[in-house]
Amino acid sequence: MTGLVESEEARGFLMELALVKCMLLALIVWLQIHTSKSCLEEERLALLGIKDSLKSTGSNGDHLLSSWIDQPNNDCYFTAFKSLEVLDLSGNGISGIIPNYVWAPTSLKALSLSGNSFHGSLQIQSFCGMERLEELDLSSAGFSGGIPSCLGNFKSLKMLNLSINQLYGEIPNNLSKLETLDLSHNNLSGEIPKLPLNQSQIQSLNLSHNQLTGSIPKSFLNLSKIESLNLSYNDLSGRLPLELIDLKFLKVFTVAHNNLSGKIPEQFNKFNRYSYEGNPLLSGPYSEKNSRD
Repeated sequence: MTGLVESEEARGFLMELALVKCMLLALIVWLQIHTSKSCLEEERLALLGIKDSLKSTGSNGDHLLSSWIDQPNNDCYFTAFKSLEVLDLSGNGISGIIPNYVWAPTSLKALSLSGNSFHGSLQIQSFCGMERLEELDLSSAGFSGGIPSCLGNFKSLKMLNLSINQLYGEIPNNLSKLETLDLSHNNLSGEIPKLPLNQSQIQSLNLSHNQLTGSIPKSFLNLSKIESLNLSYNDLSGRLPLELIDLKFLKVFTVAHNNLSGKIPEQFNKFNRYSYEGNPLLSGPYSEKNSRD
C-alpha cells in the first residue's frame, strides 16, 4: 500500500513539473509578443487563474509558484523566473528574436533552446552574465553571428552544443575546459585553435561540416581524455599528426572529405576507410586508390 501511495505521489509530481514547463513556455511566448514588462489586468488574472488550477498533493504544494501573488498593478515578469536553474524549451518551433528576459536568470545551470526557429546573433550582452551554466544546447535553433568569446570564461560549463546554425567567424581559443563541444554544421572558418597545455577536458569534439582551413594542430595531443573526434567536411590540409596515436581513449575518429596529404600511419589502421575518404592526396591502405573494408 505504501508503494502505491509513493507511486501516485511520483506521478503527481511529474505532472506538476510538466504543467510548470508548459506554463513557463506560455510565459516566454507572451513576453515575446509584448515589449513592455507591464501587463493588462485580465492577463494578470489569467495567469493567476492558471496557478490556481495547478493542484499539488506533495509536501511543497503550498509553495508552487509562490511568487505569483494577487497584487494589483503587479507586472507579469514574476520574480521566480530569476531563480530558475533549468530551462528546456527545445523542440517547440518557437520563432522570432529571443527577448532579453530569457537571458535574465543568472542562476540557470542548464538551458536548451534547440529545435526552434529563432533568428539573430548570439552576441547578446546579457548572455555573458549566465556564468553558472553547466549545459548549453542551442543546436538547430536558427542562430547566426559569431561565437561569444565569453563562453570560455564560464567556469562551470561542461557541455556546449551550437551545431546546425548559421554561425560564422573563427572558433574562440578558450573553449578547452569543456567536456563536450559540438560546433558542426555551421559556416565557421579560419584555423582550428591551438589548445592550451594541460587545460583540455574535452571528451567529444565535433567540428565537422564547416569551412575550417590549415592543418590539424599538434597540440591535439593534449586531448588526453578524448573519445570522439570529428573533423570531417572541412578544408583542412597537411599531414595527420603522429601525436594523435597517443590518444589512448580515442574510439571515434574521422577526417573524411578534407585536403589532407601524405601517408596514413599504420597506427591509424584501427579506424576504417570511411574515416579518411574524400582526401585524394592521402596514401596508405585506406587511401582513395587502395581502399578496403
